[in-house]
Amino acid sequence: MSKTEEVEMSTADEKLIKPDPDGYEQATLVVAEQCASDTDGFWCDRCGKAFTYSSYRENHLKYTRCGDNGDKKFPCTICPRSFDKRYRLRVHTLVVHENYRPHVCSICGRTFSQKTHLTKHKRSHSGERPYKCSYCTRTFTDSSVLCNHLRRHTGEKPFKCTHCDRPFASHGALDGHIRLKHVAQKD
Repeated sequence: MSKTEEVEMSTADEKLIKPDPDGYEQATLVVAEQCASDTDGFWCDRCGKAFTYSSYRENHLKYTRCGDNGDKKFPCTICPRSFDKRYRLRVHTLVVHENYRPHVCSICGRTFSQKTHLTKHKRSHSGERPYKCSYCTRTFTDSSVLCNHLRRHTGEKPFKCTHCDRPFASHGALDGHIRLKHVAQKD
């Protein structure tokens, strides 16, 4: 059996390499290459996130708030979100407004809306940290966390504020900036 196996990441609808416990270097290489290629990829005009393929960007726009102008056929009656398909509205209502979380951790009882989130959470109990930084000794439970960490070493800041053009290394940092500096100013 090979040191790596291909798994499908349901949240991004793309394929990455997941290492076995001995395959740290391969995972780091794959994630580093993916992060590096983001600068040449397809950008979301709303959040600044980069994608390797245009189809990934299209899925991002289709399934996240970035693509939601409130003009789709099935609007949520509780919040401003809207959806192009009825079942997506139902899933949104269950997960966001009714807190439907069917995936339960057998160790601590914590619940999750998606099986992939439970799988990542279980690594906190097992201690598995398959994603290793190639610049320092830090290891991570998730490839996206490693990707954000790598930006600390490279200085890359691909997420730009649409209000003031200030760049950020992570989407979370950008969101926090907007909440503190721009949303607070409007009130």
